[in-house]
Amino acid sequence: MITIGKTAVKTWRSNLPTELSVRCAGCRKHRFLAIGTWQQHGPMRYAHASCPGCQESSFFVVTGFVNSNELFGGGTLYMDPSVPQREASAELSSAMDAMPELQRDYLSTVDFFNDDDPASLVLTARRLLEGLAKHFVNPASYKNNLATDLGTLAKERNLAPTIERLSTTIRKAGNTGAHFGASRVTTEIAVSAMQMVEQLLTLHLLLDFRVTSLQTLIEEAHAKPIPGILVGPP
Repeated sequence: MITIGKTAVKTWRSNLPTELSVRCAGCRKHRFLAIGTWQQHGPMRYAHASCPGCQESSFFVVTGFVNSNELFGGGTLYMDPSVPQREASAELSSAMDAMPELQRDYLSTVDFFNDDDPASLVLTARRLLEGLAKHFVNPASYKNNLATDLGTLAKERNLAPTIERLSTTIRKAGNTGAHFGASRVTTEIAVSAMQMVEQLLTLHLLLDFRVTSLQTLIEEAHAKPIPGILVGPP
């Protein structure tokens, strides 16, 4: 069950939704769901709606309906069943404000993930790489060949110094705690240190394994015959 915000509501009647733009749990597509009649049970309102695509039924409930003059009666709208959503990183998206095409492709990959559209996702991910190369590779070195430009990108944007700075910063945070105790270590320092520790551990322990696993999956996908197409001599 997930909370549905006011922005998902397309039409209202008596401060209750009559049409919602939500992701259906059945087909995982964004759909406009029409709600007919809301039923009442104390401070709760509830209704059902069917997906126009797959016909999956969704249950909506408003809890805390106490004031008919307010949207949702001053309460909260929930939907069940719901689809777990992957949220775009606000920090990443903000870092791409000056690169709108790159930002658009990143947000599209999240949408394709939530829409269960793997082919579009990986195509857009490839376009993201093209955008990264075009943005960061020195124009004099840029060849408009993705494989070549990615190699150049790796050489020109050497991340080893950044990884070293990451490790050094975590070490200095630990020194602060060791020398000055809890009085100097703020919650903000602790949260940031935890995030950086996880990034450092991922780089050292998980990244190579994840890349190898993905490479294996891609090779297996290439090896699978496509239905209706003969592979090799008949």
